[in-house]
Amino acid sequence: MGKVYFAGPICDEDWRRDIFGCNPLDSLDKILVADGYTYVGPKRSKESTYVEKHDDLVIFNDGTVDIKTELFKRCIEDISRANAVFAWIDSEDRYGTLAEIMYAFSKGLYIYVVISPSISTNELWFPLEAASVVVKTDNIKSAWKDFTENNPFKERVKITEGQGYLLSKELAKYQLELMPGSMNKHQAKKLIAALVNPSSGFDKDKTLLQYIEDKKVRHKTSNDVKVVMKKQVELRSRRNQSLEDIELEERFRERIRQENVERAERSRVRREKEEAALRYNLDDKGLQKLVCEALGERITMQPLQKAIRKLKICGNQKYYKVKTRSYTDEAVAPLVAYFKEKKRGK
Repeated sequence: MGKVYFAGPICDEDWRRDIFGCNPLDSLDKILVADGYTYVGPKRSKESTYVEKHDDLVIFNDGTVDIKTELFKRCIEDISRANAVFAWIDSEDRYGTLAEIMYAFSKGLYIYVVISPSISTNELWFPLEAASVVVKTDNIKSAWKDFTENNPFKERVKITEGQGYLLSKELAKYQLELMPGSMNKHQAKKLIAALVNPSSGFDKDKTLLQYIEDKKVRHKTSNDVKVVMKKQVELRSRRNQSLEDIELEERFRERIRQENVERAERSRVRREKEEAALRYNLDDKGLQKLVCEALGERITMQPLQKAIRKLKICGNQKYYKVKTRSYTDEAVAPLVAYFKEKKRGK
């Protein structure tokens, strides 16, 4: 299970409520989980009260206070226990959030930053370079959904074979089936409880309708039934067919199958050509992505640009196209070799 630190402002209508359904800062005695990810911080003191301002105290936007040294220590400990940081920046002066991002970067954590489109990022470029992903939106829910679907911990919460079997068995009673890759093991656990346990407190019909609306389950396409019916029709029709007619029909079907295979192969080749064309016209970020993938680690833009200049990548037609001002994927190999040698200290 992934442990996530939620960096960002603390206010009356706390933005974390959109993810957990409650303000996690008011539920510190509980283990809060959203879509299989555990909340690990920040946490404010249980003794937070409404008091007058003092140099040793920090006053949040919702009026509660905390002791600066203790809050700092708790935040550092919480980030150290996390696997990832989900950060919300709604103002350029969120210095505490920016500091948390930089500390998480120093610990090698996965950092997902959500920024309000209303603010300028010109002066925030340095801490944003530390982020693994930066998204501009005011919709916290959609950003969280993107985080859960595209992060290094997705495999950890993948639905198990046992859950898949049990769900397919229970959903079949309602002529429903599970949408492939639509839910993680924690969501599957809730649905199984609703279907199997009568005392779970779930309204089965209402729950299933919600899952259908969320496109997590669907009405059965009845492929198995269609296949059986098709075979029955074929058997009935073949009773009245001669051997020549049956052989002719088989040849016709084989030709159709072969045409489908050829069509699929042409589509595959076309996709590969399109992907190759994209890889042959790389901008700085595209080249950075390929280099990072090849090395298996994050390389920021500044050392990458330094390596490009040192290796004179832009002066080589094999690596750089002057007309389009873009790199080719041939430039990846020398850059990877450069960073590997640098890492070994040569």
